[in-house]
This record gives sequence, C-alpha cells and structure tokens, in this order.
Amino acid sequence: MLQTTVLALNGLSCMNCAKRVKTALESREDVHHAEVNVHYAKVTGEAETKALIDAVQQAGYQAQEAQEPDVELQLSGLSCGHCTETTRKALEAVPGVIAAEVTLDSAKVYGKVDAQTLIEAVEQAGYHATLQGAQSPKTEPLTHSAPSQPEYQAAASSTIPAVTKTTPTGKKPFLR
Repeated sequence: MLQTTVLALNGLSCMNCAKRVKTALESREDVHHAEVNVHYAKVTGEAETKALIDAVQQAGYQAQEAQEPDVELQLSGLSCGHCTETTRKALEAVPGVIAAEVTLDSAKVYGKVDAQTLIEAVEQAGYHATLQGAQSPKTEPLTHSAPSQPEYQAAASSTIPAVTKTTPTGKKPFLR
C-alpha cells in the first residue's frame, strides 16, 4: 500500500545536495516518487521510514521522520474528503511547501513559508484559515451590549405612535 513519509533533512546546503538525496531515494524499488528540497523529503511508496533514513545517510546526509510542522493552521468550511484534498493541493502549490497534512479542521505544513501566504492559499481555494492558536473571527461569539432598559419599557416610552388595525366590521381585533 502506498504511503507518504515526510523526512526532515540535515546537512544539505544546496539543490545539488537535494538532487543527490532524491536520486538515492528514487533508486529504491519501494519508492515511487520523492520530492526533495534542502529541508525536507516527501517520499511516496511502500518503503519503511527506517529504510528511507538509511538511504539518505548512505548519500551522506542526516534524516529523521518530520515530527513538527513549520506552520499549523486552523481550518473552517471544509466538510468532506474533496475539501481536504483541494486544500492540500492549494497548500502544496505554494512555493517552498514540500508537504501538507490536512484534516477537516487543521493543516500541518512542512516548508519554510510565511503563514499569511498559506492562509491566502486556503482562502483562494474557498475555505477559511487562521494560524493555529489564534482566535478565529469565524468562531468568536458575537458581543451584544446590554440594553439600557428592558424591551417592554423601551416600547412603552417610544414616541412613535402605535398603529391598530380594525376589522371590516369596524371593531378592533382581539390580540392575545
């Protein structure tokens, strides 16, 4: 079964280093595809994480499974798998993003990118995002100021004349 593994890389200083890591990873039969930059490798295939780390080390660099994303977003407006896939693709299309893990209410983004750029990408995809931990304006309760007097008193002291309707017989209707 295909799986995607994100590795945090160390010791790479340029895209030639990244190319060496990509070549080492893709030379494995259990790797279908690898996207590599100087910070991360996103590997798709059947390979175990340990085997991928060993391949990177054999190429002369260090790697470990990525544990902490660079940016975490709170998401809203997503309701299904199509929504999460659309959002993932929008985030991964941002230059500098190597991978994004998206659920209905959050996104973990791996890559050196400004959070505001990621939020704009999510909004362009038709959804809402805020930086994880920030209060979302979409979920804050509305604040209401307390009226200075109860509603029934406000109506009683109004200067607007009350209008009553009469029935065709000329009598006022009985109101409950």
